[in-house]
Amino acid sequence: MSNLLNFNSTDQVQKKELNKLKHDLEDWREAILHASRILTWEKAFYPAIIFAAVTVQYLFIWYTDLSELTLFSLTLLLIALLDYLYPIVGKFVFKPEKWTGVQEKEFEGICVNIYNTKQCFYRFAISMIEAKEKKSTLQ
Repeated sequence: MSNLLNFNSTDQVQKKELNKLKHDLEDWREAILHASRILTWEKAFYPAIIFAAVTVQYLFIWYTDLSELTLFSLTLLLIALLDYLYPIVGKFVFKPEKWTGVQEKEFEGICVNIYNTKQCFYRFAISMIEAKEKKSTLQ
C-alpha cells in the first residue's frame, strides 16, 4: 500500500494537517476509494475504462466545438454542481454502515499520499522562490 507517516512529538502540525485533510475529504471517501482503485489499475479492464472516458471527453469537446471561455465556464459549473450534489446523493448511494476497517485503512493511505504530494509541491514552490531570490539575474 503506501507509506504511512511516522509522527513523533515534533510533527504534531503535520498530524493536524493530515487529520484536517481526512476530515475535509470525509464526504468524498467512497468516490476517492473507487477513483484510486481505477487509477492504480486493480482490475484488468480499468485501463479500458480510463481510455474510454478520455476518448468520450475529447469527442464531446470536438463535437460541440465550444469556445474556450464557454468550455471553461461550463467545466467550472460542472465541478461546482458535482461538489454540491455529490455529498448529498452519495449518502444515499453509499451507505455509511457498510464502511469497513479495511476501507478506512485504504482511505487513510490515500490521504497520506495526497498530503505527501501536497507537501512536495509546497516544498518545490518554496525552493523555486528561494532560488529566484538568491540567484536573480536582475540584481
